[in-house]
Amino acid sequence: MAIDGVFENLTSVLSPELLVSIGGLVTILKAVGVFAIIYVIYVVIMGILGFRSRKRMKIIEKRVIAIDKKIDKLLKSKKK
Repeated sequence: MAIDGVFENLTSVLSPELLVSIGGLVTILKAVGVFAIIYVIYVVIMGILGFRSRKRMKIIEKRVIAIDKKIDKLLKSKKK
């Protein structure tokens, strides 16, 4: 990987004590990158599920409105 090549070039330039701290930082950055990728996947999946849920709710709302209109029509006809 590109990080390994950079790390090899840094070993010739920097002191070993500094390289140990940079190695820990690289490990932390890798972990943060993995969590960021997982979070993006989670957000995309939740967006898709939310879209489907909102679509179903709109269909249910239309059906409820249609039923409400029919009930109103029946109640008006019974009053007469």
